[in-house]
Amino acid sequence: MTKEQFKQITKSNVLLPAAFFERTEHIYQTFGAFLDSGANFFIAPTYLYSKEAEKLEAFRQTENAAKEHAFVCSAVAPPKERTVFSGGTLSVDGFCKIIKNEAAFLYENAPGAVMFLFGFQTLAEAKYAVYAVKEVCDLPICVLLDFQNNLHLADGFNIASSVITLQSLGISALGVMAEDCDLALDILLEMKEFASVPLFVFPGAGGFINPTEYAQYAQDFVNNKCVMFGAGKGADARFTAQIAKELWQLEPFMPDFPTVNAVCGKNQICFFDFENRTIGKNTKLIEIDLEKVSKLSEVDFVIEKLIQAGLPPVCFLSKEIDILERAVFAYPGRAAVKSDEYGEITAKEYGALILSGQEGDF
Repeated sequence: MTKEQFKQITKSNVLLPAAFFERTEHIYQTFGAFLDSGANFFIAPTYLYSKEAEKLEAFRQTENAAKEHAFVCSAVAPPKERTVFSGGTLSVDGFCKIIKNEAAFLYENAPGAVMFLFGFQTLAEAKYAVYAVKEVCDLPICVLLDFQNNLHLADGFNIASSVITLQSLGISALGVMAEDCDLALDILLEMKEFASVPLFVFPGAGGFINPTEYAQYAQDFVNNKCVMFGAGKGADARFTAQIAKELWQLEPFMPDFPTVNAVCGKNQICFFDFENRTIGKNTKLIEIDLEKVSKLSEVDFVIEKLIQAGLPPVCFLSKEIDILERAVFAYPGRAAVKSDEYGEITAKEYGALILSGQEGDF
C-alpha cells in the first residue's frame, strides 16, 4: 500500500484494527475471531517474538487468518533498553540499528500493507524509529504512542510537542495507547488541536467497562479526527464486534488538516505564521551556532547539554551538512534551522522548520 492509497482509504472509511498486546499460541484462531467480529486491519504480532522463525510464523498465521478480507500490517516495537537521550544507556545509533534491522527484515520477508511503530513511550525514540524505518522501506508509517496518566510521555514531552514533531517527519497517522477510553479521549482531544495527520486509538478495557459501553466512545473518537479505533489491552473480539456495530454508521470526520509551523522543545512551543514570523508573545528560540563544530560527537555533547537545560526550542545554525543533519536528527523535539540551500534540503528531510533569511525573529 502506498501513502496516497492509505490516505484515500482513511478519507472514506473508519478502520477497525486488531492487535495483540501479549504472546499467544493461538494467533490464527484469535485473528479469526477478530475477522468474524468485523476487524479489517490486522497488525501481525511479530514484535512479541525474538527469533526470526517465530516472527515469520506469526506473520504467516496472521495472513492466513486475514483470508484476503483484511489488510495485514507489519509492526516494530522499541527495544527494552532506553537511549542515552531518553535516560538510558543505549546509543542513538545502536537504537536506530535495532529498529532498522527489524524493519528491513519484515519488509523483505513479511511485508505488510502498513508499518506500525508500536507502543513507543518516549518522543525521542519514536522520532529515531521513524528515521530508521524510512531508510529501509516506503510503506505508510503509523506511530502508536503510549502516554502516561499525566498526559505526558515517559521522557516528559507533552501531547502538543509530540504531535507536531512526529507529523513533521511525514508519517501517515499518529495514535495513542491508554489504559482506558476516558484517558484516550482526553489525549485525543488535545492531539486533534495540532494534528495535520489522521489519528487513531487503542484504549484498554480498564475497570468494569463492558463491550457495549466501550464501543459507545466510537462517535467521540471519530469526531476528533480518529480514523482507526482498535481494541486495546484487556479487550477481546467481543469488544471488536461492538465497535464494528458503531463504526459501520460513521464516516470519517476529515476537516482540512492545517500545516503547523512550530518549533517544539519538551514543553515549550514557538509558533510561526506562514512567512515564518513568530506569532504573538511567543517563546523565544535559542540559537545554537554549530559553525565551529566539526565532529558528530561534539553535536551529541550539545544535545546532552540541551537536555540538561530542559530541552528549550532551538534553532541550529550551520552550513556543514553532516553536522546539521546530526543536530536535527538527535534533538528529541522539532528544531528550526538556518543554513544555506543544501542545508535546508537536509533539514527538510529530517522534519526541521526552515528559518533561513529571517531577520529579527529572535
